[in-house]
Amino acid sequence: MDLLNNIIKWFNEHILISSMLLSFISCFVRMKGDTIINKLSQGFLCSTLTVGIYFLLINFFTVNENICLAIGSLVGYIGTEQIKEWIYKVINKKIEK
Repeated sequence: MDLLNNIIKWFNEHILISSMLLSFISCFVRMKGDTIINKLSQGFLCSTLTVGIYFLLINFFTVNENICLAIGSLVGYIGTEQIKEWIYKVINKKIEK
């Protein structure tokens, strides 16, 4: 039980690193049947996206740190493939008009 408390304490003290790690793991687990290289690259991109969104919101929009972390983690959880599909849909709608 002491080990679990230490792990939880570490996650609370290193919230940005833990959110990157959780984004990476969730993306890695979601990609069933894909190659290990694709899983690792998508996991890395998701965790990088989490940190990028976090710093973007903190530095340019002066949003509360906890909200930035939640939004960054959400974007990282959604994943790069889904975000890419949304962007393509928006661009295609603009081109069709």
